[in-house]
Amino acid sequence: MRFWQKRLGLEEWSLSLRVVRQSEIDRASWGNAEWDPEAKTGVISVLDPRDYNLKGGELKLDMECTIVHELVHIQVSPLAAHDEQTREDVVNKIMVALMNRQCPN
Repeated sequence: MRFWQKRLGLEEWSLSLRVVRQSEIDRASWGNAEWDPEAKTGVISVLDPRDYNLKGGELKLDMECTIVHELVHIQVSPLAAHDEQTREDVVNKIMVALMNRQCPN
């Protein structure tokens, strides 16, 4: 996470990472982020490998993709898109550009 946090210019943020079971996040997601823009703090949650549908290299790649995806949410949070799907589309495009590859999920 620190590598991507620095690459995205979020070094001044105090961010933590936690691994969570599927029951702790939305069933349709592999992670989420909660942040406070005033305090520049936040927590990124990623799905526990025990709850993943992937193994090995694909699992590691997808967990990295999830972390980058959530960091990009924090990065673009000051931009107010009109709807959630538009925000998701922008975040996914930036994530793919940064990763220079598509992600398994």
